[in-house]
Amino acid sequence: MGTHYYSPHHTKELMSIISEIEKKDLREDLKVARFLSIMADGSNDKGVIEQEVIRVRYTKKGRAYDKFVSLERVVNGTAKYVLQSILDSLVITGGLTIEDLKKKVVCLNFDGASVMQSSLNGVVGLFKTKVNSDCIFIHCVCHNLELAIGDAYKQDDWLKHCNEVLGSVFKLYLKEVVDKIMDSSASDGSFLSASDNESEKCL
Repeated sequence: MGTHYYSPHHTKELMSIISEIEKKDLREDLKVARFLSIMADGSNDKGVIEQEVIRVRYTKKGRAYDKFVSLERVVNGTAKYVLQSILDSLVITGGLTIEDLKKKVVCLNFDGASVMQSSLNGVVGLFKTKVNSDCIFIHCVCHNLELAIGDAYKQDDWLKHCNEVLGSVFKLYLKEVVDKIMDSSASDGSFLSASDNESEKCL
């Protein structure tokens, strides 16, 4: 590509083109896919704003695909708004209709939080009520593994000690990094001014 895309402006232009091509390919795949599985998980970003990442799984010519759809801002962390962010992602970015979702979605894959998995007022319950009552819910295997490891730590002294050592090492290096950043910012003010500029952009 030479030096043309060293410029931030041209880099953003290239990323935008790639993004549109990926979205187009995803929409075409989702339109012809017979069945879909939805995966979603949420977290707060640096600005303490709730974000929901939405992915889909489907098959195409006998091969399974796992594709990122979008990262959606959630008004708040209640099931109603989390579900709305998921539907918006699949309709706006994925190019599907609610009728498509009623026919295609067969599985929901979330973590074990009550706001997600509750069959009454959680995302699963609302999805079954509003979209497809026949879809199934599968508790995320990775989250299950994390819970299992957490329980193991509590029951084994060696693992508990190992966890404490790793935590101490992490905190030590984190403190050194933070101290260096603060020292740098105090000497020339560059870090603080850069942070202020970024905050103004976000606002």
